[in-house]
Amino acid sequence: AGADSVVSPYSFAGQRIAQTFLSPHVVSFLDTATTHLGIDLEIGEISVGPQSSFAGKTIETSRIRQERGVIVLAIKRSQGMHFNPAPDDRIEAGDFLIAMGEPAQLRQVEQMAASQS
Repeated sequence: AGADSVVSPYSFAGQRIAQTFLSPHVVSFLDTATTHLGIDLEIGEISVGPQSSFAGKTIETSRIRQERGVIVLAIKRSQGMHFNPAPDDRIEAGDFLIAMGEPAQLRQVEQMAASQS
């Protein structure tokens, strides 16, 4: 029917229950980070545009964490997902940064990723 993915509530619920038993603190952290209970955090995706000030820079030289307080959790590329990127991993135009931070900080990084410096 043209769907790119299917979400099964039974599969999701089963995985969630298993995670709760195996890693309760991780589940608690993710609940806190994604539902704003206690702290104001979001996990979002940031598109790196062709004119982005981040394109061609490494995670470290982009200073995303140091200047904006946003943690890059992964880089999504056409070849796949690169989790926990190292400081010397390069950001390229067309990448999606999977990042965590306060909503205002994420919006700032999104704006920076879309524009030229």
